[in-house]
Parts: sequence; C-alpha cells; structure tokens
Amino acid sequence: MTSSGSTASRRDLSMLMPAEPDVTIVWASPPVLQLPPNLGFEAMRSLLRTRLAPQKEEMKGVAMRVDIAASALQLFDLRRLGLFLKDEFAIDVIGLTCPPEALQRHAERELKLKIHLQMPEPPPPRVEIVRVEVPVPVVVVEPAPKVEVEPPPPTPVEVVVVEELPPQGDRVLIVDYTLRSGTLVSFAGDVHVYGDVNPGAQVVAGGNVVVFGSLKGQAHAGNRQDGSFVMAFDMRPTLLRIGRLQLAGTRDPNQTGRFAPEIGYVSQGSIVIEPYRGRLPVKEVS
Repeated sequence: MTSSGSTASRRDLSMLMPAEPDVTIVWASPPVLQLPPNLGFEAMRSLLRTRLAPQKEEMKGVAMRVDIAASALQLFDLRRLGLFLKDEFAIDVIGLTCPPEALQRHAERELKLKIHLQMPEPPPPRVEIVRVEVPVPVVVVEPAPKVEVEPPPPTPVEVVVVEELPPQGDRVLIVDYTLRSGTLVSFAGDVHVYGDVNPGAQVVAGGNVVVFGSLKGQAHAGNRQDGSFVMAFDMRPTLLRIGRLQLAGTRDPNQTGRFAPEIGYVSQGSIVIEPYRGRLPVKEVS
C-alpha cells in the first residue's frame, strides 16, 4: 500500500511541474518559428542552438516568420535573434506574426505608454437582393459603318523620384531585413540595415550607410552632403560610392566573410577603407 501511495504522489507532483520551454516549427508557407514564453535572449539563443542543431543542414536558406505571441523578448533582442538565426543556421527571418493583443503588449512595453486600440466599425447590415425577370422587347439595330481612326501618338511619361524627409524629422531609415538582388533602398537621410545587402541590391542614402551584416551589393552614401561614410560588419561591396567618388569592389562577394567591422570614407580625394576602431573619421574641410 505504501509503494502504491508513493507512486500516486509522484504522478501528482509530475503533473504540477511546469513543462520545459521548447521551440516549435510550423511547416506552413512560409514556415513559422514559435518562441517559448518568459525566456531572455541568452536563454532563448541557447535553447535554439540545442533544438535546431540536428536540423542545421535542412534549415539552410529557409525563409520563415517568427511567432512572438507569448515571447518576452524586447525589440532589440528580436533584431539580435534574427542576426543569430542568419549567422548560425542561414535562416532568413522575413517577418513576425502575433495576434493583436500580443502586438499591443509588445508596443506598450517598448513605448512605455498605454495603447488603446480602435475597434473597427461593424459591417453594414446585409441586404437581400431579389432578382426579378422583366421581359425586354427585342430591338434590331443596324450596325454603324466602321470608321478607321488612327490612334493618337503616345504621350511621353516622365518618372520623377522625390526623396523627402518625413514630417516628423526622422533622419534615419531602419531596414530590419536582408536586401536581396534587385532591391533598391533610397532615402534622404541615414540608412541602417540590420541584415545583409546581397549582390545585386543597392542602398542609396543622402547621409551615411551602416550595415549590421555583410555588404556584398552596392552602397552610395552622401549623395546630398559631404563627409559621409559607409560602415559594415563584413565589407565586400561590388561598388562603393561616396559623394562623387566611387570604388569598384576588390574582394569576392561570394567568399566566406570574417565579420571584422570596417569603414569607408573620403580622404585626400579618394575613398579609403580601413578597420573601424570605435571612432568616426575626421571630416575634411574643402
């Protein structure tokens, strides 16, 4: 009787113990990575490294969304998580998914303000349409003679691209995803890319360009001001332009990167690329 009672007690205690946090991948189109709740960034990274390691080869090149519905991660940690998945498993994070209440919770935590959601207006009442058949007299109309009319010459179309700063005065554009081939990002202020700039992609900024990843495409900084710079964690551009100067890529963008931050700027009439040592270059006086 004692042994049976002890076994029943152990079962009751095991049912009360919380389950270990785990990650889940829903293989939809695209796949969704569901994060466990109440984990900090370091614990989340350790858990992902353990759970996804057996599928590392299968994960390469997969584009997926991250479900943050129950996650306690802050916005900065979510960006770090995206870079970790890219570097560790070659996973491209293309978006976040969560219900409205989770989005409200994350926004209130980041903004430190209470957010009141505006509910949409209810749809108008449904109106039943009754179709009534009405006899229509048949009228025979002789076709009009066909007249050949030459079409007017095409009007020339002028495409004008206007880059203006937002009315709020925000001079930094944040791009929190990898830019693929054929993508053009153009902004009148500074551009910060939290991801890679792949070959065939372009970033054009009126100010500075900072890439928190690999710069393997084209970057043009300072198309509106002097003294701008381009900085990247892995500097392998196919073409680098600063102001009116340009420098063709001298490194193979397909080789393995080494993630050593470098900065490119104008010195004595030419573009110089050197390791970033924690300070910005001194602007030259023209």
